[in-house]
Amino acid sequence: MTYLPGPPLSALVKTGEDEEASRILAQTAKSVSLLPVLEDHDFIPLRRWFRALFERAKAPAGANDALFVRAASVAHLLLALKTKSVLLHGDLHHDNLLLDHDGRYKMIDPKGLIGHPAYDVANAFCNPPESGRATRDRIMKQADIFSSTLGQEIRVILGFGFVHAAISPLWSHEDGEDPGNGMETAQLFFDLWQEQV
Repeated sequence: MTYLPGPPLSALVKTGEDEEASRILAQTAKSVSLLPVLEDHDFIPLRRWFRALFERAKAPAGANDALFVRAASVAHLLLALKTKSVLLHGDLHHDNLLLDHDGRYKMIDPKGLIGHPAYDVANAFCNPPESGRATRDRIMKQADIFSSTLGQEIRVILGFGFVHAAISPLWSHEDGEDPGNGMETAQLFFDLWQEQV
């Protein structure tokens, strides 16, 4: 008999347990960051993962260019932080964690990145999509949970949230998809990041 995994973590959000879902995501990111990395690894460094953002910032091509330039600048600041590079899932969000038969959530679809541990929760802020537009209140609640679990400053957590929110519309454009309200969300992250100074 083949066992099929249970519902994704997004099911918790639908039943009003958003903060518990955020805690599970943060703990998963922390667990991934503790996995050993061999010296001759072939994981993707964050600087390469952010390539589309850096290229767009160097060669502006239309609306929202100022925001891309700011996001690239923040990305450079974050990448320069003196923090040990760790293993990252790279696409950690509510629908990539499935409840297993043992009652624990298991990851699917890892991208295999390496870099700052705070980046691994960046994608979770705007998920699940059904939760609606990212709001100031929800982002700050999640940032607090992510910060305390990962032992990272809220400003760093929000900075990576901003970078991810800014690069996501570029990836959507590359894939021929509608970026939706991605730039609005990126602007909100930038504002929240600035407020933490």
